[in-house]
Amino acid sequence: MSLKLYMCIQGDRHWIPKHHMALHLAAMLVIHGTLYACFVNERKHKEVKRYSNVNENFTAATCRTILVEMLHIQVESLQASTAYPTKCALLISPRHAPSSLQRSVQSALGTNALVWTSRYCKCSSYTSCAQGDVVLFSGASEISVGQVKSHLMCDGICYSLLCEWHKTGVAHIFNPSTDGLLLIRSEDILETCIYRVDSESRLAYVVEPARLDVPMQW
Repeated sequence: MSLKLYMCIQGDRHWIPKHHMALHLAAMLVIHGTLYACFVNERKHKEVKRYSNVNENFTAATCRTILVEMLHIQVESLQASTAYPTKCALLISPRHAPSSLQRSVQSALGTNALVWTSRYCKCSSYTSCAQGDVVLFSGASEISVGQVKSHLMCDGICYSLLCEWHKTGVAHIFNPSTDGLLLIRSEDILETCIYRVDSESRLAYVVEPARLDVPMQW
């Protein structure tokens, strides 16, 4: 009855699942005596996307697997030796970079200093990202989008190695590039993004973070 009355008044043009769910709030409050907030889970939506985006085999155990992955990375972060927040970029659980990577980075930076690498980096007090994440970063003249391939540290400075994604002329749509690598300072990473790559067109839809101070120029 509630759904029929709602559709009679509002119609079905702008009807979304949240409107339907809202109709059950009164009954849930009567039954449970309280309404549970979901904002804690909303704050972790990028963590969920980090693992679910690469999962193409969804089964009954998928949700449990994603939650286990999230728990693992959160516990690993808590075990890091450096306290948060931090004013400068830093690697989490760094290790010596392979010889080939050592030589390439040393040549690019013009130094013989030892190079460290890690899958995870704390880019600022509020931004951390992992290998494979799609990020917004400060480019030469504008904010750009790229996918992180590795995090590095040399001479006490943290760098991120990434592939820059190219604009298509359509808002939020990018062409994922695998050609050429770009070495930037990790502190230039502004935020991680939610994204989805279309399996047919191979184009990526990238969502701009709401917390970004400077809007993207799509």
